[in-house]
Amino acid sequence: MPADYHTHTPLCRHATGEPEEYIAAARAAGLSEYGISDHAPVRPEPFDDWRMDEAELPAYFEWIDRARAAAGPLPIRAGLECDWLPGCESWIEDLAGRYPWDYLIGSVHYLGDWDFDNPKWLGRWAESDVEAVWTHCAVADEPERSFTTEQLRRFDAVLDDLTAAGVEVAMTHAANSAGAIAHPAARRSLVERMKNRSTKAENIVQIQDTNRGLQVILFHDQLFVPGLQILRD
Repeated sequence: MPADYHTHTPLCRHATGEPEEYIAAARAAGLSEYGISDHAPVRPEPFDDWRMDEAELPAYFEWIDRARAAAGPLPIRAGLECDWLPGCESWIEDLAGRYPWDYLIGSVHYLGDWDFDNPKWLGRWAESDVEAVWTHCAVADEPERSFTTEQLRRFDAVLDDLTAAGVEVAMTHAANSAGAIAHPAARRSLVERMKNRSTKAENIVQIQDTNRGLQVILFHDQLFVPGLQILRD
């Protein structure tokens, strides 16, 4: 199984457990590498209630050390999830020098002063024009399909929460053609619209690179032709 580089710790206030438990779960999942990337502190403090404080950075470093001690041969990578906010560059540069990080994740959780993906502000979406809600089926083409099935279940739960909060969603989509082919539940409203469109010759684009023997064929409802050879070399 591939690596997981986006995980948190209890310091973010929305995770629980000890480092050793996380390592055991990573091993059970067959991860090739395990990355720890909790929400980075932001100045001025207190900033919000779902990230560590600057004073808790030593506790975060200790967490990483404990995870590495428990991991044995499993590679443990140290990271931070850093919010992009206006004028944040110098602070992120400061954080980058606090520890020998393996990576930093850039993230956007704020539109102005609104942490828009915070569940406690769900009702605020009802005041917005929500054109579409998407998910991405990243591993839909893998033989073992339980993760995608669970992902689609969670996607439905999010849509139910939005509806309960009075949010009207015009369109939903689960991106990834493999998902649409292998998982009927992934064929959401955007795919249904595409399915009903014409596949006449004028809607087909074919690109060839004769030097490398590469051919790419794109057309509106390619999701519904599983036998189509989209890429050939």
